Amino acid sequence: MNAAGELRRTLRLLWRQPSFVLSAVVPLALGLGATVATFTIAESVLIRPLRLEDPASLVAIYEANAAAGVDRSPISIDTLLDWQERSRSFVEFAAYQVPAVSLPWGGNATDVPWVDVTPDFFKVLGVDPSLGRLDTSGGYLVSTRLWRQRFGADPNVVGRVVDVFGDEYSFRVAGVMPETFSFPPGIET
Repeated sequence: MNAAGELRRTLRLLWRQPSFVLSAVVPLALGLGATVATFTIAESVLIRPLRLEDPASLVAIYEANAAAGVDRSPISIDTLLDWQERSRSFVEFAAYQVPAVSLPWGGNATDVPWVDVTPDFFKVLGVDPSLGRLDTSGGYLVSTRLWRQRFGADPNVVGRVVDVFGDEYSFRVAGVMPETFSFPPGIET
C-alpha cells in the first residue's frame, strides 16, 4: 500500500472515532498555544535587547580605586562632566542612578521605584516618549505601567503636577515612556 492509501485509511479511522481525535488534538493545541504565549512574553520582556541604533556602541564605564581596593564603582557627576569635556572617543555621555529609596505615593502602602538620569540619557539610548517630550526640565517621565495604574491611562497627563508625599514633594509629568521601554527593569518613573 502506498502513502496516499495509508493516509486515506488513517483519516477514515479517525472519522469513525471523533472522541479520540478531540482527546488528542485539543490538549495538543492548548499545549502549543500556551508554549507560544510563554515564549512570546519571555522574548519581549527578557530576550529582546534595547532598541538602539547601534547597540554595540553602548558602553558602561566605572571608576576604580586600586589604593582603596575598589575594582568597580559608579562615577561621580563631577567625573562624568570632566569626561564629557575631555573625551575624544565617545560621542555622548549619559548616566543614571537608582536611589536606595522609593517614592511613597500619597500615603499608599506601596512605594514607586524611580531612577535619576542625566538630561541626555534617553537621547543616548535613542528612546522617545509615547506621550509628551524628552525635555524634562522640572518634570519626570513615567512608565506606561505607572501611567495606566496611577493615572488611568489619561492622555492629558502631560503637564499635570502630582503630589507624591502630601505637600512635601510633588512633580510634573513630562511624558510617558513607550510600553517596550524598561531600563533598568522595575523602574516606574
